[in-house]
Order: sequence, then structure tokens, then C-alpha cells
Amino acid sequence: PQTADVRKGFVYPGDTISFSGQYAYLDGINNNVFITPEIPLTLEITRADAAANGAKGYVPFPGEITYHTFSGGAFEINLTAAPVANDYQYSFRLCPFDDATTAIDDATSCGSEQVGLPDGAVDSTPAVCAGSSSYGCTVFNIKVDGNPPEVNTDSWTAKRGATGEVISGDMPTSTYHCVDVEVVLKEREALFQGDVNVAWSFYSDASNNIVWPVYAASFGDEPMTSELTLSPLGGSYAASGTCIDLWPIEDGQLEPDKDQINNVELMMWIDAKDSAGAGIIFGGGPTDEGGIAAIFSSSQEHKSNYRFIHEEPSFAVENILLTPKSPEVGERMELEIEVANTGTMAGSTVLVVRSVTAGGIPVLEGTVETGDIDILSKKWVSVDLEEFTQATTGMYYLISDETTSEVLYNGSAEGNQFNVKVQSESDDGSTVILLLVVLLGIVVILGVVVVVLVRREDDGDMFEDDDDDFGGAPKKAYIELPGQSAPGPAANVTPQMADAMTRFPQWNQEEIQGYFDQGWSIDALEDWVKNQ
Repeated sequence: PQTADVRKGFVYPGDTISFSGQYAYLDGINNNVFITPEIPLTLEITRADAAANGAKGYVPFPGEITYHTFSGGAFEINLTAAPVANDYQYSFRLCPFDDATTAIDDATSCGSEQVGLPDGAVDSTPAVCAGSSSYGCTVFNIKVDGNPPEVNTDSWTAKRGATGEVISGDMPTSTYHCVDVEVVLKEREALFQGDVNVAWSFYSDASNNIVWPVYAASFGDEPMTSELTLSPLGGSYAASGTCIDLWPIEDGQLEPDKDQINNVELMMWIDAKDSAGAGIIFGGGPTDEGGIAAIFSSSQEHKSNYRFIHEEPSFAVENILLTPKSPEVGERMELEIEVANTGTMAGSTVLVVRSVTAGGIPVLEGTVETGDIDILSKKWVSVDLEEFTQATTGMYYLISDETTSEVLYNGSAEGNQFNVKVQSESDDGSTVILLLVVLLGIVVILGVVVVVLVRREDDGDMFEDDDDDFGGAPKKAYIELPGQSAPGPAANVTPQMADAMTRFPQWNQEEIQGYFDQGWSIDALEDWVKNQ
């Protein structure tokens, strides 16, 4: 039989079961000395009547008695399993002494045709076994299973190992290194761990069993298999496998190239047999026509054939942080980027950062590696850029994927333009004190001038009438204090400078000229001032 141990498994109808043992004299056995009888003996083996059991699929079957003669104390007898499924009980004994001259032993003897024990000899096996629980001590059972296991309808499912998402129709390269499978097998008798496997291979033409050459180059023409874990379900078994690698890479083996994956079909099936050795049905696999079949279902997600396709990770920029937000000449910009993997497999990429100023040509600023990012996960990365060397307006960044050259972030489109200001003047303590002293001096001078003017005005009132008497006397001339009127541009400035000094009264001529020297125009300066 297929099963190595009839205590646990079933045998198939008509299987031959080997039944062996040895008899020895009891006195010797008690002293660990095994002396076997050399005389012929006859073993009577009785198979009891088998009753019906609808829950287990058992059908009734009549019992049977057979006789087997042997010599030398040892026996090895072949028993033929009953032709229908049931749990059969067998018992055995040595045929007792039969006195042919009387009818006293006829009720217990095996009949005159069989060789019984010598007169006075007794088979002590039943007495010894009465206090023993050892299997096979005068009684044993043989279970017969004539029903092959089968795959339950719509029970096959394959899932992405990373997300648990059901795979339907397509098997992507982003998934085939980690696939979970599960299936329910109808089997009322017994399935053993190790006897149920999932098998698979990649085909150019599965109907004619033509293996995909790329698969054959790495793994040969034979399918690969993986053992499934069994869990009883009451009349059925759940079989499952976790994170099965459908393309296990070893030395000398390569991943299929994207350009090689074209019209490739992945076929998966159940390779199993029950404890009686009966092969599974409705599980797919090799057909009588020479092809390979999948597990059939009217629902795509429960079919075990898949179109093999190429997939890869893809990335998107979710957020950015600029530090500082209002940079100045001489400062460095730290750019923090939140990257999301929106693809169908984990992976990494390199982000390329370019800057654009005033609608000009993008200039490379730096790159940053993201490291591995899982599917639907996010990660922050940062890059320190070079310091700003000149003041600019309307500057923004472009961030692209180095692998695909796709622009993932456009600062202009996102409204994240910024200006680079002129470097602020030094604010150290000595400069502040000097400015305070100068301002205090100006205030004192202005106070003195005001006092002098007030006194002169008072003196003028004393002689006002006298002046009128003399008629024609010249009037007093008053000095103009700083700030009493806004002087216009100097007569020797250019029209551009005059226009700038009018528009930007907060700057002096020297400061405005500095901006002109940097390449600023009046309109650019005006835009920059408005953005502050």
C-alpha cells in the first residue's frame, strides 16, 4: 500500500498488505530466550463484517476467514484489502488441537483440513494480549479508501504576500517572489503532511506543454513545487502556503528581463495524493492530451493560470520643506522631501534636484537616494544644496526620478517660488552702538538749531516796527533744516537712477547702484519688494 503505517493511513481497495510475526515458547520468552517451534502451525485470520457509515462514506461488506500454514515459528502473510471503503477489523489465532476421533473440539477447531497445535499445546497469545494495549496483539484494523481527494469548487486563491490582495488574472513581477496560496481539499479519509504540494511552471504554450525558454534556462523543463500546510476542516482539509517564491534566484540564475516578458503564462496546480495513494482530481496539472491545465473556475480569481507581466515601483513627492524659507545670499538651502511608493513593488530610486531662476534653464543642484520604500509607504529624505551666490527672484525647484526622468515635483506649479535676498548687514554690538551715538548726535544738533532759530524770531519782533519805518529794508533769510523738504535726485544722475530713486525711497543711490551691478532691473526690484 501507499501508506507505510496502517495505524494512521488508509490503503486502496485491492492493495496487498504484509502481515508478519513470530511465535516462541512462553517459558523462554519470560527469560528473554526466544525458542521457536519447528512444527507446522496454522494461523486463522478473521476479517469481521463491516457496517455502513454514511458520514464517512463507508459501505457495508461481509467478513471473511482465511487460513495460512507456516513452519519455524515465523510467518509473513500477504493480505488483500477489501474492494470497498470501510474500516475493517482483523483478528488472528493459532488453530487449536483437533481430535479427529471425537467431536469435542469441533466448536473451536479450524476444521480437520487445517493443521492444529499438538495435543496439550496452548496458544497463550490471547492471555498475554488481554493486558496489553500494543497494536496488533491478536487484533488490528485496516482502513480502505477508494475515494480520491478533490479540490473544492472556487476554493483556490492566490494573494500578494506583501499586502494580502487577491491576485486575479495577472501575476506581476512585483509579486512573484512572495505569493500566498490556499485551497480546500475534499477528503473524508486521510491526507498526510508532505503529500500535498503546489506545483507551477511558466509556459509559452501551456496547452502543448511548451515551457518558456527563459524559465527553462534557469530551472529546466520540470515544474517546481512547494509543500503546503494541512489543517483538518471536518471532512475536508485546508491546504496553504505562505510567501512562496515562484522564481527563486540562486547563483547563475537571473531575473527575467522586462523585454523578455511577452505572452508568458504561469500555470499553478495541486500535486497531491491521499494516504491510500489516490491522486487528487480537479486540481489541474498534466492532462491526457499532453498539455497543462489550471484549476477550473467560472470566477477569474479562483483560476490558477495567470498572465505573467512586468511591474515595478513608482514614486511620488508628497511634500517638501525648504529651510530657510526666506534665504539670503551666502546661505545654504536644506531641502526635505517626503517620497511615497505608489507602485506595486518595494524599491528605491535617486531623486534629482534642479533649480530654475526667472524662467531660465534648469540647473542641477544635487541628488539624494531614497533607500528601499515598501508598497504604499512613505519616507522623508533630505539634501543640502550649495549656498546662494547672488540675489534672485522667482526661484523654484524641480525634482525628478533619475530612473524614469519623470518630474515628480514642480515648485512653480505648486506655487512654491521664493526670492533670495541680499545678505543682511552685520548686526554686531559695535555697529549698533556706533549707530546709536550718531543718531544721538544728530538729535542734539537739531535741538541746538531749533533753540537758535526761536531766539532770532523773538529778537525780530522787537525791531519789527522800526524796520517798517525804514521801508525797503531787506527781510531775514532762514536756513532750511534737514528733512523739511524732499530733495530731488541729483542733477548728474542717469534717468534710470532717477526713476529708481523715486520708486525706492528706502534705498540711497549707492545701494540702488549695487543692485544694478548685480544685474537687477527696476521691474525685477519692484517685483521683489512686492513679494517681501
